[in-house]
Amino acid sequence: MKLTAHAKVNLMLHVTGKGEDGYHYLQSVFAFTQFGDDIIIGPAMTTTIAFSGEFANFIEPGKDSISQALDWYFDHFKLAPRSYRIEVTKNIPVAAGLGGGTSDAAAVLAYLFRHDYPQATAAMCWDFIKETGGLGADVPVSLAFHLGLGKIFWVEGSGREGSCQPLKVRDLARQFVLVNPGVPLSTAEVFANLEGRFDPPIQPPEILTQDFLRHTRNILQAAALKLVPDLAKLFMVFMLDRSFSYFRLSGSGASCFAVYKDRRRAEALSKKLKENNRGWWVKKTEILWK
Repeated sequence: MKLTAHAKVNLMLHVTGKGEDGYHYLQSVFAFTQFGDDIIIGPAMTTTIAFSGEFANFIEPGKDSISQALDWYFDHFKLAPRSYRIEVTKNIPVAAGLGGGTSDAAAVLAYLFRHDYPQATAAMCWDFIKETGGLGADVPVSLAFHLGLGKIFWVEGSGREGSCQPLKVRDLARQFVLVNPGVPLSTAEVFANLEGRFDPPIQPPEILTQDFLRHTRNILQAAALKLVPDLAKLFMVFMLDRSFSYFRLSGSGASCFAVYKDRRRAEALSKKLKENNRGWWVKKTEILWK
């Protein structure tokens, strides 16, 4: 079976406070792209997980997200463990704010759940999703997407617990240019450098529009700029190109995106960035919302 573990982007990310346990409270809009890691999964005598592709060398054997997800799944449902041969082509940069490891785990969990519970209702799927938070704060929303329960999601909560809900969408620009300057960035390090006032809490939009997103931000952008100076050069390139709808950092990694309505303009920027910036990872893709 061939699967795609779709890369995620945070269309906005607000931090509304910090709890006594040290975790920050977040509000965000998650979207997923056509682009992602390629996974082939099938039954085998013993479980093996093999990584290949551009970013395979960044994966520590035995400590990958898929291994953890498999162990958790069979234990959670009290099922006898089954063995699989899993081949992953790592196309998504690691520690980049694009949710690669999370989506790998979510895609495999969605495959297992649909295999074992083919008649599961949406309510059963949501019950399952709520149990997966211990695998990582973003696993539930990625699993909701990979189970087909929505395309774009409103997410809020902390690193310990949170909630997600699918959003209705109207007239969003779909053409994205993803860029990473080739520098992994630790989430903990970014939050440690977060300065200034927190964002006031806002209500999720009844319908997500381009106008709503223009009035939001990624609050972690300034902290990331401090840690990765190359981002300043990237933002300058974006600002000099007036044809985009908006641009910003995705999540807490070093990846950024520029959003376009016109495919040709997005492709032109992608080509320009690849030609002029060796060592940068650049990908033209689309978000999935229809």
